[in-house]
Amino acid sequence: MRGLGRISGLLRIEDPALGTWHFIALVSSEISVRPYGSPPLSPARMRDCVTRAVDTFFHGYGTAHGTK
Repeated sequence: MRGLGRISGLLRIEDPALGTWHFIALVSSEISVRPYGSPPLSPARMRDCVTRAVDTFFHGYGTAHGTK
């Protein structure tokens, strides 16, 4: 938890538990919900999925100071 001081104030989350569920759902959705028999995701594709999820999370929960 040492590095959390750097991100303090970047998120506005009234309910941290709900924010956690939203983050987990966003990160896992493209990776785990895939058609049966789909080939495994490459590390680059997985990184792209996670990057999109983090961007979406910050779009929803980010403060004006913490967003792009």
